[in-house]
Amino acid sequence: MTRTPLSPAQNLPGEEKARQNFPPVFLILAFINLFLLTLILFWKPVLSFYYQERAGRLLLAVVPPGDNAYGGFACLHPFSEDLDQRARLSSAAQYLIKAKQLAPNQSLSYYLAGKVDCLLGDYENAVQAFQRFNELRPKNPLGYLEMGFALLEACPPNGKCPNGLNTYDTWRKAGVTAEDFLGMAEQARQAGNLPEALLWYQNAQRMGMELRSTIAYTRYLISQKAGSQTQADQALQSAVEMDKGWLNGEMRFSAYSALGKRYYDQKAWRPAEKTFRKILADYQESQPFKAKIPEIYRLLGDTLVQISIEFAQTDRLAEALQAYQTSWELDPSQGTMPLVNFLVNYKKDYLTAEAVLRQSLPNSPDTNAWLSWSNRLGEILRSQKRWEEASQVYQGMLERDP
Repeated sequence: MTRTPLSPAQNLPGEEKARQNFPPVFLILAFINLFLLTLILFWKPVLSFYYQERAGRLLLAVVPPGDNAYGGFACLHPFSEDLDQRARLSSAAQYLIKAKQLAPNQSLSYYLAGKVDCLLGDYENAVQAFQRFNELRPKNPLGYLEMGFALLEACPPNGKCPNGLNTYDTWRKAGVTAEDFLGMAEQARQAGNLPEALLWYQNAQRMGMELRSTIAYTRYLISQKAGSQTQADQALQSAVEMDKGWLNGEMRFSAYSALGKRYYDQKAWRPAEKTFRKILADYQESQPFKAKIPEIYRLLGDTLVQISIEFAQTDRLAEALQAYQTSWELDPSQGTMPLVNFLVNYKKDYLTAEAVLRQSLPNSPDTNAWLSWSNRLGEILRSQKRWEEASQVYQGMLERDP
């Protein structure tokens, strides 16, 4: 009997079973090999990332999210003296050492290490960390910014170190300009954070922008708020004497006005006169300061009266009259009573004082001013024994404000 050979389709049952099981087994083995290869190649970066994450959490516990003090820059922030915070930062530093050992080219480890070092007050190590970060991420400006602040602390007072590193070249590599710091300063100033604004103004000055008077005036505001009047006076006088680098005309006007008033309070009449006249020479034709000029004329008038008394210079009364009259013409609400009182007390010119009051009353800014001016008019009429007219004035006051 002749045996017919088996065709390919007539395989034995055991062989068929083995063939059916071969693809799944092969895939499993391939997956295991791939997993092991991946683990061999990437376990260090993965573990490094784990240490970075742990360090980041500890850093956030010290400087929480949303803490924008000092612009959010760790190296501008004062180093921590709190023992609990320093313990967290030291732990973060140890995690980052491990992360760098496992993956020396992961830039984030160096960026976080620089921030941690700054908060620990270790600015030299911070500079080294940011240098490495900048090598790995040369187009990221954050590293250059933080490194610049670290250099200011590592090599005071201007961030220029013996090894050639300096703050301002470092910032320029980040594309930072003085205008960038000026914007940060204005945000801090408007938020009422004058110490932070001062830091940004100083950095803008170091980057080449002329802000000397702005810096001195900001110091004046800080000292005044702290109640340090002697320091405030020195800073204000310095700002005006330098007269360079004002943020804007409004700040300059405010500084000159504050200095003039300070001289007035100190009874330093001649410096006060000089300051008020400087303000008027520079700003009386300037529209933005139109509303403030009448007060300066009034203060000049008061100053000139005091000079005439203290130095027996009666001719200065004519200048005082002109100053009071200009203040009144520009703004009767401010200038009426000073002019009237001057005319009565120093010139004994009751008729002109009466005329000023009668002209001003129809344009009084409010009821209180109207009553005050009317009462002064009544006093002037009584002093001249014009009883009926005085009675009419007082009757009008009762009708308006019974």
